Amino acid sequence: MTAADSINDSSMPAGSLLGRTGAGNECILPPSLSVYAWSSKGVLAAARDSRDELTAIWPDAVILHGGTADLLANLRAAWAASVYEHPERASIARWVGVGIDGSLAAWHAGKLTAEQVVTRHAAVARLCHSLGVRWIVPNGESAWALSSASKRTTADVRALAAAVGRAYAVHAPDAALVLSTFGALGMHANVRALIEGFTPFCAALSGQSYAARKGPVKPGVLPGVLARDEKSQEATERQGWHRADETEGEDSPDDLDRFPTVQSHKTAPSDLCTVLCERTHALVWSVPMISESGRTDAEGLAALRAAAAIRRECGAGPGTVRRFQAAHGLEPDGRAGPLTRAAAIGGEP
Repeated sequence: MTAADSINDSSMPAGSLLGRTGAGNECILPPSLSVYAWSSKGVLAAARDSRDELTAIWPDAVILHGGTADLLANLRAAWAASVYEHPERASIARWVGVGIDGSLAAWHAGKLTAEQVVTRHAAVARLCHSLGVRWIVPNGESAWALSSASKRTTADVRALAAAVGRAYAVHAPDAALVLSTFGALGMHANVRALIEGFTPFCAALSGQSYAARKGPVKPGVLPGVLARDEKSQEATERQGWHRADETEGEDSPDDLDRFPTVQSHKTAPSDLCTVLCERTHALVWSVPMISESGRTDAEGLAALRAAAAIRRECGAGPGTVRRFQAAHGLEPDGRAGPLTRAAAIGGEP
């Protein structure tokens, strides 16, 4: 069934988001828990080393993430190594995450031209297109900010961001883009030019709402960060930095949908599991385990397993945890505490 056929079809899952591909065609993102596969050893190592974690979690999608050079050299092999099959579950979808900061230092210094930067991303986009990638998540952060040493202007940054976004739209026309950047957009005005230049080519924006802190893990940090970041993104929407996210009534393919990226390490497991169940869409950074040069820890992995299991049984969105608790004879307090997580994965609290 094509996206156009299913836009108004009752079989489309509740909570699905509509967007547009690079070619301008409507596309659908069903409710999704998407987990990054990233390793300091590169995207191929990430695909291989995350197999055990992804098999345990069984998320809706895995995002194979790397810089442009790494992806051009290794994505095809990583793509082949990241096929996950289960006799009773749908296959894990595969997305691609692209670090778009890597060549910016040289560009700011005048050592690379905008055309040279864009050429690298066009090559990645063509590779993604050849693999049939349907969702691409470019990640842009502080390298897009101007510094006193930069030879560029804000207008230059905005134009480069637009050129990079256009390269993905043109060379990966069947894919939709999700820009990943800071969650607190209002607190990071230095990436405004990136947001303004890039998001016209995007179906969605994912703010990084990170709760990991030095020292002991503290409950309540992640919900607080999410609340702060959502207010910030609403403010930048009102200021016209990016298109609005139409949250009233039916979703529009032409708005800019927003959902968070959260961390799976040094985050209170009850908070993490609850957020991932109560949010229809979320990205998670990242597997494999820290011991394998990834980012997740044992507590985060267990929380991810429980969240994915609850979502499979009860769907996702507000009230999901309470529905699961009621079905399992637990106190329906709406918080995925130890008893709830144990019930989800069949283990001990």
